[in-house]
Amino acid sequence: MNKKIQAFIFLALAGLLLAVFLVPLTLAATPDAVIDDFEDGDASDWGFFGGNAAGGGGGALADRPQEGSYYLSTGWGGDGSNSVFYGGFFKNFDNAAQIVTPADPWFNVWVLNQSNATVDQYTLEITLREDGNGDGWTNGAEDSFRLDTVFSSATFDDQWTLLSAPLSSFANLGTGGDGVFNGNLDEIVGVVSGVQGGSGTTVEVDFDQFSFTSGGPLGEQSQLVDDFENGLPSSSDANGVPIGFYTFSDGSPIAIATTDAPPAAVPGSASGNQVLAMTGNVTAFAGFIHAFTDTAVTTWTPQDWSSYEGLGFWLYGRNNGTTLFVDVIDNRNPGSTRDDAERFTVSLVDNFSGWQLIQFPFSSFVRKEIGNGAPNDGFTLTQVHGWAVGTLNTGGEVTYYLDDATLYGVADIPDLAVTFAAASYNIEEGSTGAVTVKLNRPMNSDDPAQVSVDYFTDSGTAVPGSEYTPTSGTLTFVNGGPSEQSFALETFDDSKWEGTERVIVRLANPIDVAAGFAVQAAAAIVDNDEYDPNLLDDFERFPHLWDNTANVTLSNPTLAAADALARPGQDALEGVLQVDGPLAVQIEAFGQLCNRGRGVVPVALYSSATFDATTVDHTTVTLGNATEFNIDRRTGLPKRTQVDVNGDGRLDLLFHFRYADTGLPCYPEVVPFNGFTYAGQPITAGGANASFSRDFASGEDWSDGEALTFWYYGSNSGQDVTVNLKENRAADPGPAGWSLVWSEEFNEAAGTPPNPEYWSYEIGDGTLNGIPGWGNDEFQYYTDDPANAATDGNGNLVLTLRPADGSLECYYGSCDYTSARLISWRKAEFAYGRIESRLLVPDGGAGLWPAFWSLGTDIDVVDWPQTGEIDFMEYVSRLPNEIFGTIHGPGYSGGQSFGGIYDFGGPVADNYHTFTIEWQPDRIEWYVDGILYHTATPADVAPNEWVFNDPVFLILNMAIGGNFGGAIDPNLQLPQSMAVDYVRVYQGPDTAERFDATFVDNFTGWQQVELPFSSFARSAAQPAGAPNDGLTLSEVWGYGFTLPDTGLPTGTTWLDMIAVKPVPPPTAVTVTTLASSGAGSLREAVEIIAPDGTITFDPALAGGTILLTSGPLVVDKPLTIDGSGAPGLSLSGGDADRVLIVEPTGDATVSHLTLKDGYGWQVGGAVLNNGTLTLDHVTVTSSTMATDAGDFWQGGGGIYNGDGATLNLVDSAVTDNVSGWTGAGVYSFFNTTTTIIRSTISGNLALDVAGGMRILGNGEIVNSTISGNTSTTWHGGALFLTDGAMTVLNSTIVGNHAPSGTTGGLFVGTFGTSNASLSLQNSIVANNGDFGCLAGYFGAGTVTLTSLGNNVFTDGTCAPVGSDQIVADAGLGALADNGGPTFTHALLAGSVAIDAANTAVCPPTDQRGITRDAACDVGAFEYIP
Repeated sequence: MNKKIQAFIFLALAGLLLAVFLVPLTLAATPDAVIDDFEDGDASDWGFFGGNAAGGGGGALADRPQEGSYYLSTGWGGDGSNSVFYGGFFKNFDNAAQIVTPADPWFNVWVLNQSNATVDQYTLEITLREDGNGDGWTNGAEDSFRLDTVFSSATFDDQWTLLSAPLSSFANLGTGGDGVFNGNLDEIVGVVSGVQGGSGTTVEVDFDQFSFTSGGPLGEQSQLVDDFENGLPSSSDANGVPIGFYTFSDGSPIAIATTDAPPAAVPGSASGNQVLAMTGNVTAFAGFIHAFTDTAVTTWTPQDWSSYEGLGFWLYGRNNGTTLFVDVIDNRNPGSTRDDAERFTVSLVDNFSGWQLIQFPFSSFVRKEIGNGAPNDGFTLTQVHGWAVGTLNTGGEVTYYLDDATLYGVADIPDLAVTFAAASYNIEEGSTGAVTVKLNRPMNSDDPAQVSVDYFTDSGTAVPGSEYTPTSGTLTFVNGGPSEQSFALETFDDSKWEGTERVIVRLANPIDVAAGFAVQAAAAIVDNDEYDPNLLDDFERFPHLWDNTANVTLSNPTLAAADALARPGQDALEGVLQVDGPLAVQIEAFGQLCNRGRGVVPVALYSSATFDATTVDHTTVTLGNATEFNIDRRTGLPKRTQVDVNGDGRLDLLFHFRYADTGLPCYPEVVPFNGFTYAGQPITAGGANASFSRDFASGEDWSDGEALTFWYYGSNSGQDVTVNLKENRAADPGPAGWSLVWSEEFNEAAGTPPNPEYWSYEIGDGTLNGIPGWGNDEFQYYTDDPANAATDGNGNLVLTLRPADGSLECYYGSCDYTSARLISWRKAEFAYGRIESRLLVPDGGAGLWPAFWSLGTDIDVVDWPQTGEIDFMEYVSRLPNEIFGTIHGPGYSGGQSFGGIYDFGGPVADNYHTFTIEWQPDRIEWYVDGILYHTATPADVAPNEWVFNDPVFLILNMAIGGNFGGAIDPNLQLPQSMAVDYVRVYQGPDTAERFDATFVDNFTGWQQVELPFSSFARSAAQPAGAPNDGLTLSEVWGYGFTLPDTGLPTGTTWLDMIAVKPVPPPTAVTVTTLASSGAGSLREAVEIIAPDGTITFDPALAGGTILLTSGPLVVDKPLTIDGSGAPGLSLSGGDADRVLIVEPTGDATVSHLTLKDGYGWQVGGAVLNNGTLTLDHVTVTSSTMATDAGDFWQGGGGIYNGDGATLNLVDSAVTDNVSGWTGAGVYSFFNTTTTIIRSTISGNLALDVAGGMRILGNGEIVNSTISGNTSTTWHGGALFLTDGAMTVLNSTIVGNHAPSGTTGGLFVGTFGTSNASLSLQNSIVANNGDFGCLAGYFGAGTVTLTSLGNNVFTDGTCAPVGSDQIVADAGLGALADNGGPTFTHALLAGSVAIDAANTAVCPPTDQRGITRDAACDVGAFEYIP
């Protein structure tokens, strides 16, 4: 492949090759004059000619991405004789377009020889012809100069070579002139001559960047990234992601600014040069990011750095030993709307003083994992989103100065490679997604005509056939065609939430192309069902968390919808719980139990058409506590008696039990007869005591439930099935009262895999989990091979790290290591207590990272770190004397986690140690060998959320490398192991109060059973210490089932979909407190109200204020909030946050309230409406929308209506709000509908345009007042309308303001292709600054400003028609309370507006609700004499 070499050929005499220099020279970074770089994609301005035996000439343009888009490729064929010339090429410049040569000119051209193997050498002649007077080169009067360069086969190395020479070294061809090239370049001619080689020799040469430089040859390319001469602009994109310049830190103070007064000038800089100053007092880390943007600073815009060698900048050193780091922010995930850009980093030590030029080749950068879900597809540099500089601990305040960040050098053209475009592809469940595969660069002329790669799906957590269709195939990339292709992956829908499931996709068998960075990826099937917190068990996985008595067996079959056993309404495939319990059998006892002969009772077990009694193992059968009395003297076993007792032709079993052994009364209610068949099937005729149950790791709150529901497969036995509940426990006794409740002792024989009842394997390199490298850039591939996890026969479970055999693929290529990671998720889960393990860490060199830790059981619902991580013990061998105990949660994860360190003073690996946590609500303590060394409480992570009062599962793993494991010792000896002696859990006793209810099995097949919680009664049997305080359902510790006492007719039943049925949400709720949240609050009411429900207020709240300290109210359903019962009630954002957010699914009607003191960033000060909102008798006031860098989509000091939203403002006021950009009163974005009826918008201030309203959609203003609003910078004091249609009827638009020369009233215009229209009728537009209306034609769309008549204007700018009146004074009073719910401008006696409206279209009342008279008035106010 083409690799540009840093060699320069210099020539001084025609025909003589002087030298190839590889030493540093003074080089020009960019050409001073470009002769042709072919970037116009056009070769038609070059001519070609052939000489003797040349066979003609020709030219073509081909792609060479490392030097822009195009270069020139040309060639000639011939017989190989030493001809005068083979052929040539030339370009003549128009007189007006001649190339001006710089002072001390050097000629430069990049040359690539691709001649065939028969060529031995040839000479390239370059002739330049000057023009000194602007009329073209004249032979005999003006100079020509030629440079001859001999290329031999040794230079046909498939590499680009830079040919550079001073024009003074060119040979004078004696065509006239003064012998010095001192004019413009009129023509350039190239000739191939002196070709030596065999018959059929073909010369092919490629050229690029013909240019002149001044004073030296063309040097390495460079590109300025940042010179800080234009400030540090910053903003956010449309998704709220920070862009431009901004800072980051661990909480340490950090600030950036530009200055022209650094301690010393940057070498070579001009006076007034601006540099960046970064000042901070840094504890852990801090710095700045420049996220690249478009010119308007509105969009995060990547740059292509792939053609450069590295990044450099000037840095002013302090020589203080501080470590700084430089990050390159590379590509994001496809379609991303957040900062998930991949980071690559390099560090340096501040060990110098003053300015120093720092240069880092990109090859020195390594990937940095920051836990943001970034791609992991290699350092491509094709989509660089920014760069960053930061510092670690500074030991005090320090200021660093930077300048002139520059890309330098020429990158080698990489070998063509094929790779996945992303590490993970999200595909919505039930859809067919595209998995994209790409080449690392466009193919060029040196690449094959086509390349291909195979793809296929591999194993994962998603089930093939039921959740996706396995696929495989071949992708072929054609030279000149697209560099990206996709294959389809079909997924299947279901009705259950299962969380995100993944399947691995792989690339294999690349043909004529290298395997790229990522040849494996994950396709994530994103669940489109909502998580249902009320669903307890749906049995889509094996019920490991369930326990059962010895006569019950649980299994987990999958039923197809066509199966005879299919549950009504099930999915195509449905997991259910199969319960194999005691088979109901028929017995007969002869005589009374306690009054028969020697006290021995004969009992017959009868065969039937469906049951063969002779299959029963008679030695297992009991009556109460008694077994068969008669013993076979030869065998010492109970005698077996097979006889047809009832004469039905079937053999029965006859037993004899001694009554005294049964332990039964003479007349028991139930005769407990039980046993097993030889096949293990339990049988019973009574007293089965067969049950199965699930305990929870911590008490669950079911208090909002009204019933327990489940599907049960009935056999119409007529028997009772009992459902059991465990409710609240006695107070936990604390550590002193804890006892062993679970343990793994690992005492099995050597080579035994981990117990599958308790442990599952996590497999792979993290790709399957969506975190290649396990989120930490680790290097191991986890397996389920006993070689990586098994017992050693000495009472230990050993997790072993081994070298991989080359058969496994990791995110970084062929895997280097295998290991094991064991989890107890969904098998053994715990909350609180003492969790302890005794283990031995490995004694190898740096890079090892064994751990014993936990994650929250809800990780599939809330993800990390919200789920919470507790590290009981982490050890990294680069710090051989220390162990770590840590918690990770939201806002304190990764490098910001809260942890403790225990230093042993010697190697941890010297001996076994016991690692323990003692965990109670809101408190965790860490111990090593009984020594307390760390404690965590909510106060330690405040104000962040404490997430450690919920169940966890355990993890044992052995990692290597990664962000915490660190660099791997190159001399590390493998294998390396962690030995685990035991894992134990100690907790308080199970004192939960027991309750039970029954239902009758009086149906056949599936039926949904609903047991009201009111039907549960306290059980007769209770554990010691159980409370007796009723079924509160606030702390449910488990539930279970007891099968009919006399068994199951078939021995088997099935269950599915066990759930708590919630109490129906209320349709009416009364708010009883002014508190921001909690019981009786408005926030609680919004959360619990049923769709279409109504929220009212206790009259005692009248005149009060609900200060929303817990954030804005969020409405995501239809509801009504009616404040009429508590007059004067306000909702306040406290100048800290918005008051109300309406989601796209929301439809809110809010009435008789004041919404005030809101604060919103960039959109919506008081209200952010993305759905449908009706404000009726509501005042929105004193709220602020703030921004740091405005954009057209920002605004809404009072109300912001997002794309597609609907606002109805009725009998309401929007007053005295401020927008940091536009639309201070109301902002309505594209596709919105805004209706203003009998309302007032007044006193609002926009720091840009649109003091009253900024509308980009459709709407109407009827019977309303827009008054006293101000636009600070441009048009539209009252209204700024684009991209929509607005009608104004019987409204008063008065006294709005805008800068001089602009309209303080109504602006209608367009800035693009969309149309905008505004119509006025029966309305007053008066005294709005310089003029009342303006139609602005700033785009291609149509703008229409129309008067429909009967308006009153104070100037002629509103397109008046004959029925309109233009007057100096409209006769209006001040904005005041003239009755009605809102302020209005009264018509004064004698106003021209009185009786001047078109009565046919007048609303029946005015803004105040006063009935209009027969000859209605213009504007919103009806004058009543």
